[in-house]
Amino acid sequence: MLEIDLTDRAFAFLSFPGPRLSILTCQRCTCYGGAFFSKVDPDGTAQPHPRGIRPKWLPDTSQAWPEPAWRNIGVKLTPRRAIQAADWCMELKSSQIGGLPCWVQDSDYPRCPDCAKSMTFIAQLNEGDFPACEGTYYAFLCASCRTTATNYQQT
Repeated sequence: MLEIDLTDRAFAFLSFPGPRLSILTCQRCTCYGGAFFSKVDPDGTAQPHPRGIRPKWLPDTSQAWPEPAWRNIGVKLTPRRAIQAADWCMELKSSQIGGLPCWVQDSDYPRCPDCAKSMTFIAQLNEGDFPACEGTYYAFLCASCRTTATNYQQT
């Protein structure tokens, strides 16, 4: 879902060591099965979390599923302060990094599968920024466990 260059001072708020942070998502699992978790190696490479459970109802092949509209496309995420999540004048469904999420539905902070603590919001990607797409992907981090999560909401 995201590749964050941690050498950029704009991402210092993450307090995550390493040169980069990769956040994986599975479009099928996240949209229809809840949060998708991954583990991040010290070099920033991510792998699906070993405790991840693939939904049983998913087909064996993903060939029938279209690729996400944002795959291999650079997206500029706008930094936002926490107060902007509650500002009624702000666009609710925008892509952003930092601050608080602008939830499409109810708040849904995943719990880290390793320590069970609520994970920290990192960013959101609005699929509505792409033709014929809708919904918002949210990215989270448990820095101490080096675990990321994504989830998805739409109207």
